[in-house]
Amino acid sequence: MLIEKLGVNGKVGVLVAGSTVSSFPTEEDRILLHVAACQAALAITEAIRFRHDTRAVAERELNRIADAIPVMAWSTLPDGRADFFNEHFLTFLGITSEQAAGWGWAASIHPDDSRALQSVWMELLASGMPGETEARLRRWDGHYRWFLFRANPVYSDEGAVVRWYGTNTDIDDRKRFEEEMRRSAALMAQAQRLTVTGSVWWRPATNDIYWSDEAYRVAGQDVGITPSVEMMLDRCHPEDLPRIQKLISNAMNRGENVDVEHRLLMTDGAVKYVHVVLQNIGNNPADPEFIGAVADITERKLAEEQLRRSDVLLREGQRISQTGTFSWKVETDEITFSEELNRIFGFESGRVVDFDAIGQRVL
Repeated sequence: MLIEKLGVNGKVGVLVAGSTVSSFPTEEDRILLHVAACQAALAITEAIRFRHDTRAVAERELNRIADAIPVMAWSTLPDGRADFFNEHFLTFLGITSEQAAGWGWAASIHPDDSRALQSVWMELLASGMPGETEARLRRWDGHYRWFLFRANPVYSDEGAVVRWYGTNTDIDDRKRFEEEMRRSAALMAQAQRLTVTGSVWWRPATNDIYWSDEAYRVAGQDVGITPSVEMMLDRCHPEDLPRIQKLISNAMNRGENVDVEHRLLMTDGAVKYVHVVLQNIGNNPADPEFIGAVADITERKLAEEQLRRSDVLLREGQRISQTGTFSWKVETDEITFSEELNRIFGFESGRVVDFDAIGQRVL
């Protein structure tokens, strides 16, 4: 048997040759084996170098692809320690890959989101299942933006997680829009409660109807039940029902707008006055679409009725006592006579009175 080391200091390996010939190895055998060992060492060394070069090229190409992805991309080891960030991620944070490696990147998480994000990440690591969550990251200039974190595991043939790959997608504009919508909705709801006015949407062709919470309260219905035309007409005062049914029919069949005040008869016998406005915003005459509002005007109607009664009582009291009243705006010289005072002075009802006209009646 003859053993020949391959490469410098035998680091590549060894070449072993044997023979049943008793004279083996001869000097010639040794020379041939040495030449073969050198050639084998060169071939193996070249193969290893080629493999390393190919791997380096592949890694560079993979990094270029990762840097070209228009989101922040990253990868971690099975235990969650980060070992790669694409250029978008590093540029956003304003740190190097060395600073971000491991758990270094976590220093950029918003303090209010850190615990929740880490909790979700620990759950994913424990389960080995893909997942996502939302959190804010600090940009290089100190400004925080919202991101959607997505993580997917890569499994070995045995089913163990060998690596995690993930992306961070900027959702800050969406989050701000959602927050603005929530704020607007809260303000709208508060404004509707204060003004006792609900909003409505109605598409007669499909019988789709939307009521805001305040619209339910104005109608005296439970919030959340499916609204319908019949449900609203069911509350309509019997004396007003024919008029309202006609307006609703014209809206459904002709797309006519609705602007009406009428009464609702509540289950406890109370009467409520409402002002309903529906405006057709549909482009197709055969398929009207209405938006509008329903306002509780009970207090206003009762005040108007009280004022009307007071006005009737005042006029009747002046007529019986033959006493008139007037008002005078000094700045404009505007003079207003009551009906009884017009009668006493012999003026026509509704006539504009001035001092000259009054002087002509005074002796």
